Amino acid sequence: MPRNASQIMQTVSVGAVSILSFYVVRAYRRRYVQGQIISLRDYLFSYPARRRMRDVLRTIVPLWKSSYNFQDPSPPIQFKESDVIVFAPPKCGTTWVTHMCHQIRTRGSQVTFQDQDNVVPWIERLGTPYLEGTHFHHQPNAPHVVEPRVFKSHLTWDQRPQGAQNGSSCSSYKQIWVFRNCVDMMVSTSHFLPSLWGIDPPLQENEMCSFLLGAGDVESAFQSLASVWETRHNNNHHQEDTLLLLFYENIVRDHSGTVQSIANFMNIQLSETEMERIIEQTTKKEMLKNHDAFACGIQAKNAHQARGLCFNEETQLVGKVRKEESRSSTGKMTYQERLDVAAAVQRSWNHTVRQTTGIKDYESMRLASMLI
Repeated sequence: MPRNASQIMQTVSVGAVSILSFYVVRAYRRRYVQGQIISLRDYLFSYPARRRMRDVLRTIVPLWKSSYNFQDPSPPIQFKESDVIVFAPPKCGTTWVTHMCHQIRTRGSQVTFQDQDNVVPWIERLGTPYLEGTHFHHQPNAPHVVEPRVFKSHLTWDQRPQGAQNGSSCSSYKQIWVFRNCVDMMVSTSHFLPSLWGIDPPLQENEMCSFLLGAGDVESAFQSLASVWETRHNNNHHQEDTLLLLFYENIVRDHSGTVQSIANFMNIQLSETEMERIIEQTTKKEMLKNHDAFACGIQAKNAHQARGLCFNEETQLVGKVRKEESRSSTGKMTYQERLDVAAAVQRSWNHTVRQTTGIKDYESMRLASMLI
């Protein structure tokens, strides 16, 4: 090759590398600013764990393909004004709040169900192999144990089932939205998913945080929170009867007050004895007595089978109501790692919620909700 041609090829190669580097750096910076990346070091060192989670999801996601279309103007569930749907990002209190709703509508009955999915349907997973074997799987409109009907969902605000009245933003069902500090949400996920899906060895806490941030779970949660906040507090005061916003930390601090608020929202009058019974039934101590009912056993069995793993029904699942900490300290985040994750979560907040609401952080919004 002539010398001048060789020089030209070298110049082109250097230029191509420079252009590629520019776009790579710009993409990294954009994702970092949006809170999808914790740090360059974490991004590099957690890559094997993130890739392993993606491999797991390749076997799980096909189980989520539903034979129903809940975005259709005429969804498979004919929602009624008395229906209650508990919306929450995963590991933000869905199980706890849906159990409160179930206890309120049954006036504090003893837990007799073997799996919560048999009494509170998970809307977007109905008609999917993931919930094969649950009571409502092939009959989404089947009667509930008692009225009002209670459903749960991890859908975002924009993905909610159709059901608007007269084209307005007012739903034809009641909505309870529950949110939680996203660092705690991701840590809880790192403890819950391994036994549910058979992830062995499990991801460490910081690795799960890295995956969920990169996958957009935190950003989606914040986008929903911003929409709920704007709708509930700024735009439609008349939606107080159809939209209830709860924060997990506030529920922990005022358990009895939360039960009363939900009962009022569901238009159910309770006696003092019934209220005391419901509060007791929804404590962690009492729910742990029925651990298997909240352990998602049917989901775990279907997930293990899809992944070609042996599922022993006698094996203790971590479940939604966790017992005292059992994970070794090697899987926990260090203090500095938690600070780094919290900083990424704050960047995501700035990019989504703060731009919309002007509220500086999650804690400020949580406290403000208690004053309204």
